Amino acid sequence: MPGRKHPVRHLLAVSQELHTNGSAGRTILLRYRREEAWATLVSFLGLPADPAWAEHILGIVEGKKRIEEIDGIGCRPVLISATTEEMLEWIGDGLRARALAFPEGNSSVIWPRYSVEVTLNPRQAVA
Repeated sequence: MPGRKHPVRHLLAVSQELHTNGSAGRTILLRYRREEAWATLVSFLGLPADPAWAEHILGIVEGKKRIEEIDGIGCRPVLISATTEEMLEWIGDGLRARALAFPEGNSSVIWPRYSVEVTLNPRQAVA
């Protein structure tokens, strides 16, 4: 690159679609791991949710075939197609059917923490 003392060794390009990730019912993840996917969807879509609901709700998303593998270099990205309204409907259905339950007590929901190193390492196992 002109004007730089050192050559560029890494380049990250972000499309407009990735920049607006989570809007219009389309969320792109660099890999699909249920806990990470649920935390991302809840954050991007602004859902009132609990980490314990991941299995049930993502089971619905998977059952409706709303997760599509897309092309990536050095990662296995996926596109999750689900709107905030759909997710809220599935959460509501789960609560009515008692497949989901509100957390006991009235306190903050504690989400697991993920480091960037663990998130971007393709060798990290759990599915």
